[in-house]
Amino acid sequence: MVRLNLSQLSPAGAEELRQARREQINGVVGKGKTQRDVFLSLDARLALADYLEKEYAGDVTTDVAEQTPVFLSAIEAAPRRVDGRLSPRSVNNILAKIGKWHDAGIKDEARHISPLRPHDPRHTFAFQLAKVTGTDSYELEHRLGHQSQQYIQRYTNPPEDVAALYIEDF
Repeated sequence: MVRLNLSQLSPAGAEELRQARREQINGVVGKGKTQRDVFLSLDARLALADYLEKEYAGDVTTDVAEQTPVFLSAIEAAPRRVDGRLSPRSVNNILAKIGKWHDAGIKDEARHISPLRPHDPRHTFAFQLAKVTGTDSYELEHRLGHQSQQYIQRYTNPPEDVAALYIEDF
């Protein structure tokens, strides 16, 4: 996410994102330095379109799309990188705040998500993808960028606390 450039989005414009039937992020480098294309859901496309239209336009730091980061730190943020790119630490801090804000509004401690870390949404995506695809190993490997069945089993065999919740619902 922090290395994502505007040139990797297809389509890249806010209005085109709203109209698109699919959004593709090209050349994402993932686990094992493998390159793959990533698709975004409708909600993600609309959120990205809103961001590009309302927040991004005034913050662009370069005229060259190949070098223009998608996610920028606020202009007021000090110290701001020359290219305006968010740092991994910034993403960690943003997610930690989101987790705390979420938990502040939820009385049921079992539904708290703090501390929210960058890898947590990836695991959520993987569990949901495993459920939708019937734990299709190829699809999980391809979408997550893993080459080892050991990692894929983490998503197809949930942790004990998650498995316990499945049984609780019977």
